[in-house]
Amino acid sequence: MPLVSGQCSRCGAIGQVDSGKEAYVCANCGEPVSTERAVRLYEARTEESAAPVEIAEYDRRKFRVENGVLIKYFGGDHKAEVPFGVTGVGEEAFSDCQILLEVVLPPTVLEIGAKAFSNCANLASVLIAEGTRVVGPWAFFGCISLTEVALPESVATIEPWAFYGCTSLRKVHLPSTLTVLKEKSFSGCNGLKTIDLPAALLEIGDWAFFGCRGLEALTIPPGVHTIGAWAFFGCLSLTGVVIPGSVTTIKESAFQDCMELAALTLPADLTVQTDENKNRVSVVKFAFKGCSNLALVTVAPGAAELPAYAFYECTALRTIELPAGLKKIGRFAFQGCSSLRRLDLPPGLEEIESFAFAGCSSVMSLTLPEGIAGIADSTFAGCQSLKNIDLPASLRTVGADAFSGCVKLNDILLPREMTGIGPRAFASCAALTGFSLGPALREIGERAFEGCISLNTVAMPEETRQNAELMEKVFRGTPFFREYTSEMARSQWRKQGRCAHCGGQLAFFGKTCKQCGRKN
Repeated sequence: MPLVSGQCSRCGAIGQVDSGKEAYVCANCGEPVSTERAVRLYEARTEESAAPVEIAEYDRRKFRVENGVLIKYFGGDHKAEVPFGVTGVGEEAFSDCQILLEVVLPPTVLEIGAKAFSNCANLASVLIAEGTRVVGPWAFFGCISLTEVALPESVATIEPWAFYGCTSLRKVHLPSTLTVLKEKSFSGCNGLKTIDLPAALLEIGDWAFFGCRGLEALTIPPGVHTIGAWAFFGCLSLTGVVIPGSVTTIKESAFQDCMELAALTLPADLTVQTDENKNRVSVVKFAFKGCSNLALVTVAPGAAELPAYAFYECTALRTIELPAGLKKIGRFAFQGCSSLRRLDLPPGLEEIESFAFAGCSSVMSLTLPEGIAGIADSTFAGCQSLKNIDLPASLRTVGADAFSGCVKLNDILLPREMTGIGPRAFASCAALTGFSLGPALREIGERAFEGCISLNTVAMPEETRQNAELMEKVFRGTPFFREYTSEMARSQWRKQGRCAHCGGQLAFFGKTCKQCGRKN
């Protein structure tokens, strides 16, 4: 790869670097340096002026400056004013300076280096002048007394971890042209209550506001397309968030444990990706898990699919408004939503994946729209309040454990053309009293009706009824099976010329049982 000019972010030395490599070792200070940052710093320096800026007089006992970069601050003052002409604040230049309360940076500073002010525990104020372009990684990490930051319009890049752990930070001004908030930029800023995100923003990185427990309200600008994993995880005070329609990707656990979040609208164009094994995986896995006050969710019109795990264990969710045109609900999408009472599934819905509504223990009735051909495994398992369900004529199969544990289900009409019922499909449906099996049924899984302690009547084709092995496998333990075995026994005794009531011997005359005395 070609050699390009770069400026070391640690000592400020300028040299030739290989643009094809992620990092290089500075020939001047011997330290490893990011190639991208070195090139960016050099380009910014040359753009500012063809001639180097003369550095103003400064106290050399306090400041060590090399090649225009402030390498180290040795002063013991509460306030530090970086000399005019300095083009960069080097890595760890002020790190662990506990006496420092205030810093003023001149407009000649182009980059604040990595860990430049990290762990300056008493630093309360920093003035960053117009001209600064880069705030480096961990730049203000652990500055627990810093209360306010105003980043000038010239700042184009805020590197990861830049303000991580600034627990007293309450107010932040971001440049209007900023397009990306990188990972962990403001993680752990517990005092941050509001933040105005710039209109140009396109992406919110992973962990960007992780654990910002004081953050109360947030408007995500139209144009943002990605909200990173754990971006707002544990924002315990967040009551409202506006997610624009431009958002196509909400990554794993993005809003997990936002316990005060009460309502939101989900964008229409959320994507579903594939993993390295080409399995379909949702990018919103656990996105709202643990949002224990989330009561109302509206899915924007135009959505074709609700991804898996979208509202997993949102225990306060009472209402979900699904749009017409929705084709698919992903696996585990509403599992454990124990307060969800009403479930209006839109016409045209074609597929509901496994465990989608498992554990929705407050849903009392349900109508599945025409067009659904199968109910996947455990889709409605543990819906303990479900009494009635209307199944469409299009339904052909019911998967394993699909309705297991629906203890109040007492009315179900299975479509005549149904072909298969999976193992334990209706296990422990204790209130179920009867139903009919159609002539198209070809397969019934083992223990399909195990624990149906009220099941007395099952209408079925004679061919199915005569399969004693199947009947025992499917209905064993139910009142229906006890009656079935008695009936089969009576039929067999009759064929053998024995008493149909107890199997005893009959008197030659009168057909009276010698054992029980009853007539046959």
